[in-house]
Amino acid sequence: MLGSLQRLNFYFMNKLTWTFFVVAVLTLSLGLSSCIETGDEERPGMYVNTDLFLTKVWKVSLFSDDGQDKTILFGDVFIEFRENFIFRITKGCDVIEGEWILSADSTLLVIRVPDTSSESLKQLEDEWVVTWLTDNEMHFVEQDNKGDEEFHLSVAPLPALNCATCDNLMGILTDSVWSITSFITGANDLTEESRGSYLDFSPDGEVVLYTDYEENVGLWAVTDQCQVIQIQWLDDQLIDDFYSNLEDSWFIKSFDNTAIFLESESSSNLQITKGRIPDCETTYQDLLNSSWSIDYMSCLL
Repeated sequence: MLGSLQRLNFYFMNKLTWTFFVVAVLTLSLGLSSCIETGDEERPGMYVNTDLFLTKVWKVSLFSDDGQDKTILFGDVFIEFRENFIFRITKGCDVIEGEWILSADSTLLVIRVPDTSSESLKQLEDEWVVTWLTDNEMHFVEQDNKGDEEFHLSVAPLPALNCATCDNLMGILTDSVWSITSFITGANDLTEESRGSYLDFSPDGEVVLYTDYEENVGLWAVTDQCQVIQIQWLDDQLIDDFYSNLEDSWFIKSFDNTAIFLESESSSNLQITKGRIPDCETTYQDLLNSSWSIDYMSCLL
């Protein structure tokens, strides 16, 4: 009984906190000018007609954090601003509901998402100044003095995803590391050079490329109704030209539990195989340090 009362009290405290926050925003917004200062410049806050939010489905067309483009993390995210201040996010096959509100002068958008949301979706939770809008596009910048986060929304239809296929693919990708077993770009076969390197896809949208000498960190997402895997390296890394070729939008030609075959728009081909396949040097050392017996031999005459 005590646990139930504590949970009930926690629920009402959360709702009360949000109510006080909304009232505070509406009260403070009465004193907001049409320009809100962010950093060393003033960014105009534009008036938004609420109907523009409510009558469309939106897709994140840009998300930038401190100059780092993280749009790829929102490749399968679609947003709906619903009545009663419900902020509905469709990410792949998951549906998440948060809260949204506009300031009294309709130039400031406040977004709140559940604590259980992924780290990428939590980045949408903020107070955003409306800096640009048309019937099909809206731009926002972070309201605080740093103003180092920016995101854009564009009108997009809500796709009819095959949830079973999406869930299966995401589970397969994040269940294990993936060795590069074939890599061809144009007339260049890079398979031998990439032997021993492997990719690790995390559920939070981070991908790490492990090579003999270093680790390279990037972002990944499944987009276009589970037909494309996008890979993007972070800007603050020095990555070899050879591995920079992996940064692309890869069309999924086929996949199963052990192998995925990919092709890019530039006709590059990539095959990744489940598990870590040792490089030649490791295999060579294993052969040297062990004794081997012949269990079976077959000869073709």
